[in-house]
Amino acid sequence: MDDEDAAKDVSLCPNCGARLRGQFCHQCGQNQKGFDRFFLSLVSEAFEDLISHDSRAIRTLFALLLRPGFLTLEYFKGRRAHYVQPLRLYFITSLVCFFAISLQNTLSPNLIIFDGAKDELVVGENSDEPKHGAMPDSISEAEEQSDSAAQNQTDEPSAETIDFAKEFKFDPQSEANDTGNDEGLKLEGLDFDFLTEEQNQSLATFYRAQLEKAKKLATEDPAELVEMALDSAPILVFCLLPIFALLLKLIYFKTGRYYTEHLVFAVHIHCFLYTINLIDLTGFLIGGSVAEAVDTIISFWIVIYLFLGLRNTYGQGWIKTAFKFLILTMSYTTAFVFAVVFAALVNVTIL
Repeated sequence: MDDEDAAKDVSLCPNCGARLRGQFCHQCGQNQKGFDRFFLSLVSEAFEDLISHDSRAIRTLFALLLRPGFLTLEYFKGRRAHYVQPLRLYFITSLVCFFAISLQNTLSPNLIIFDGAKDELVVGENSDEPKHGAMPDSISEAEEQSDSAAQNQTDEPSAETIDFAKEFKFDPQSEANDTGNDEGLKLEGLDFDFLTEEQNQSLATFYRAQLEKAKKLATEDPAELVEMALDSAPILVFCLLPIFALLLKLIYFKTGRYYTEHLVFAVHIHCFLYTINLIDLTGFLIGGSVAEAVDTIISFWIVIYLFLGLRNTYGQGWIKTAFKFLILTMSYTTAFVFAVVFAALVNVTIL
């Protein structure tokens, strides 16, 4: 009797109790392989889903990068078991992307510096300029560096710059504000009709102090300022997902697709952007001509990918797709800029 019970237990799935008909349970899909095997066999099985040429991860990655709109169409057709699910793919790619950017910011804290003379955040290093803290070997070399720096001030900078004063609407050179007091910063356009004059003045005083903090932080530790932006970036982009899908719904309202279908396409597009940015970041870490070549190729491919993704997913003509592509790009860029300004305002407020 005991032997019969043991045989019955073996024929049942230990996870859900369904009767087994092979290595995998037809009810829950659990693999019935035991742990009484060599350790290397267990390690190989753990990484099989990632490194196998026929794995869902590899299959999804190649389709995501090289076949615009393919994953979305496969999802619509019900062929979903061969690929990573959209939301799971989104969280994985976004997590890896923002972690890599944060790590790069930690390992290269001098990548973004603040030029106090011009009130600019300088992104990237100018290889022609001498490194900070490096002493010249001779007086003649010091004179050459001085002349070179003076010439560079008149020429276009090779590094990307952000006008700090312009972006945050203050004038660091103003000697006095509207009340006649010398407070160093004069805010522009901060006057709300629904507030009293005293409340507007208090609000301006508060943000003037916060902007002074931001400027000081940008001068002393610009990497910390970037880290603050990176902390809010995942939430910012995630909140923009439904807006992107809503824009698709409005632009393609005659297609009869549900909002959730547009949302799936939006998720796949953002997953592609996260993944392609990881590749761009890899080229940037290598540096030199390789970084420039990779960045140029990626910039062109992003535009082509989005255009082909729209055409393949919604099946409309080239001209109509091009027109809707321009509308979508301008609309989403506008929404993105407003979201970034709002996020910057929040960060300055809680600084």
